[in-house]
Amino acid sequence: MATTTAEMQTIQAADQTTDNIPANTAAPEIQSNTAPVATGAPGLLENTMGRAFPSMREMLAQPAVKKATPVIMIGILFVFFIASFIAIQEPVYRPVFPGMTDSDRQSAMEALKEGGFSPQLNRQSGQLEVDAGSYHEAKIYLASQGIPAEGSANGFEALSQSSSITTSQFMEQANYAAAVEQELAKSILRISTVKHARVHLALPQQSVFVRDRTPPKASVVITRYPGRHMDANQVNAIINLVASSVPYLSPTDVSVVDSLGNLLSDTTQESPLGLTSAQLRHKQQLENTYRNRIYQLLGPIYGEDNVRAQVDVELDFTEVESTF
Repeated sequence: MATTTAEMQTIQAADQTTDNIPANTAAPEIQSNTAPVATGAPGLLENTMGRAFPSMREMLAQPAVKKATPVIMIGILFVFFIASFIAIQEPVYRPVFPGMTDSDRQSAMEALKEGGFSPQLNRQSGQLEVDAGSYHEAKIYLASQGIPAEGSANGFEALSQSSSITTSQFMEQANYAAAVEQELAKSILRISTVKHARVHLALPQQSVFVRDRTPPKASVVITRYPGRHMDANQVNAIINLVASSVPYLSPTDVSVVDSLGNLLSDTTQESPLGLTSAQLRHKQQLENTYRNRIYQLLGPIYGEDNVRAQVDVELDFTEVESTF
């Protein structure tokens, strides 16, 4: 029994030793593996961010920054004051005669530069602009130069700008007639001998009955370039252009007058003498030649505006045949 008891005590002591060894050795391994991860990583991240990105409060709390803050604020205010002053001093430009054609815009640009103005083209709208301080002087100067030659209205494009719900029928007809006149004037200005042109239309209100219709009439006032002669073909072209653009307008109801008061469309009417078109053209050329000579002789003495001349030439176109 004694031997058995001693062996059992030896076995129990061995078991206790075996159980204690793993418990004593495993715990340090777990602690050594987890401790650095739990405590070391957050501290390293905070230290890195703290060194790379200092807080705004700490930066402003530095003595150097506190001393430089008034200087920085004064610099910002100075820059703002300079920018505001430049913006106020920048000239304001206004468009001169909006809606001018390209040819009128080019002529106006050259005339304003010669007149000492500073025109510019608006890149967004394409309008010719001048300084607001010299706006009225620029308009008066361009008017003295005969610019715009084609007018600032846009013809049919102006109808969309002037139309509204409250526009009466009379105003609509008046606006339409004005638009047609402007479009015809622009077309007549394409002729090389015409410098300025104005078209006047008399458009009566038409009736549904053919017998009661009143025929419309038209008159064209043109200014020729100095030294350029307008022949009968060009006059006929103007008459046919106007007559074909207005409903129920006959070519015989279109009158063409120049700036000197000469009736140019008289050559297209039937002659009471029964002359042919070639004979009428020859008669008109002789009359123009003598009339120009009168202006050249009396114009320098009395002034061109004070001289009016009307020449009527009677020609004998009788042909005689004789045999020998």
